[in-house]
Amino acid sequence: MSGSDHALPAARFSDAVIVGDIAYLSGQGPVRGGRILLGTIEEETVLTLRNLIDAAVRVGGSADSVVQCVCYLSQLSDVDAFNRVYTGVFRGALPARVLVAAELQHGIKVEVHAVVAVGAGVPKVDRRVFSETDE
Repeated sequence: MSGSDHALPAARFSDAVIVGDIAYLSGQGPVRGGRILLGTIEEETVLTLRNLIDAAVRVGGSADSVVQCVCYLSQLSDVDAFNRVYTGVFRGALPARVLVAAELQHGIKVEVHAVVAVGAGVPKVDRRVFSETDE
């Protein structure tokens, strides 16, 4: 991965908003030490999801308590490589997910934001997988 010439601008948003036992995490990208790191889709996805899970932990959650992700890719042709990394991080039943193509700032390839179950009384999330015949 290579550092970009782009330092992160001053934030004009909250990193997370917690309502009851749900945390809404702002978008995470391939950032380390306040610098954007550009790389392959795999490298950027690993760093982005690491940042997402770190953010989940800071609000009292974990990778297991992520209930939904909204994923933005700059190129839909990267979806297979993105999925390989994503399914390696979220094992078993996956969080609910939206994946869209978007023009992302500073040349990054991926950004992900999430909804996370938090709080001392929150049980492990039951990620149910339904088939077309389930109702």
